[in-house]
Formats: sequence, C-alpha cells, structure tokens
Amino acid sequence: SNLSDQSVSYIRSEEISPLRLNNTGGGALSTCEVTSGTLPTGLILRVTSDSTTCEIIGVPSVVTTTTVSVTASNPGGSDTADITIEIPAQPIPNLSAPSELQTLILNQSITPIVLSNTGGLVTGCSVIAGTLPTGLSIDVTSDNTTCEITGTPTEVVSSTNISIQATNESGSDYANFSLSMAL
Repeated sequence: SNLSDQSVSYIRSEEISPLRLNNTGGGALSTCEVTSGTLPTGLILRVTSDSTTCEIIGVPSVVTTTTVSVTASNPGGSDTADITIEIPAQPIPNLSAPSELQTLILNQSITPIVLSNTGGLVTGCSVIAGTLPTGLSIDVTSDNTTCEITGTPTEVVSSTNISIQATNESGSDYANFSLSMAL
C-alpha cells in the first residue's frame, strides 16, 4: 500500500462524508490502524468494504485539532500517512429579526416567526427582554440553524418589543422586533 498525507476540517456534531485515504500501492488491504495519536471522539477508522483503502467515518463530538498516523497493511507491506483533523468551535450566532411589525390575531395560530442567522448553529433560544403573549413559544429550529416563534396567542397584549437571544458553545447574539395584536 502507498498512502498520502491529508488535512481535513469537519463540523462538530455533523456526520462526516467518509474520508478515504489515497492508496496508490494496490492490493487488497488487510488492516488499517491508528499507529500514532488518537482519532477525535466519534470518528472511527476502518478498511473500506472493497478492501482498497482506509476510511474515516462517524460524527465528531469534540472541538480539537489533532494529527494521527494511519498505517495500512497488506501481504506486500505497509505504509503510513499523517492525517490532520480540525474540528473548530461553532461561530457565534449572528441573529437578525424581521424588520416589519409582526401582527398577531387573538386565538389564531401564527405563521412561525423565523429569525435569520448567518452565524453558527444554535443550541438555545430565549426571550431576554419583553414577554411573548401567552400561547406563543420560542424554540431552536429542528435543524439548529436559528430560533423560531410558534403557537397561538391566547391573550391580548399591547404592542410590545421583544429581544430574542440565540446561543451556542461559542457565545450568543440577540435581535429585536415588535409584536402587536389585531382584534
């Protein structure tokens, strides 16, 4: 086998596309092993199903930068490559809210109010100023990209300004918008 060194970067908590090591030596591999260093938690090394090379698969769960040495072996010999793996922390969220006044109708389900986020993935959303009308809630979207407000307002409130905060492992950002009720 004949492997070549590589450097890769992955996003923590997202499944990686399998990293196949470039094996130009030919011949079916019998083993692939990490011979120096440690793969980041959540990643594993294995021989591909067609035995042509080694691959790293999985979902990295830690923020790290590390270099591992991978050795591939077959009856003709072995070769080692260094793989540098970077898993950076998420960028801080960069949140913005709709600029237009959000008008709600009492006892009528709202169209979700989805805030825009051009930063990192979001792990938490909260109201940090103002109060959402009873019946509305704020949550992280299912894809962890931003915050959204959903529900059915069951109380009449006067026009109100709301500040929403989005957080992740690296920090937080907030956005302001206004709500009013139509009777």
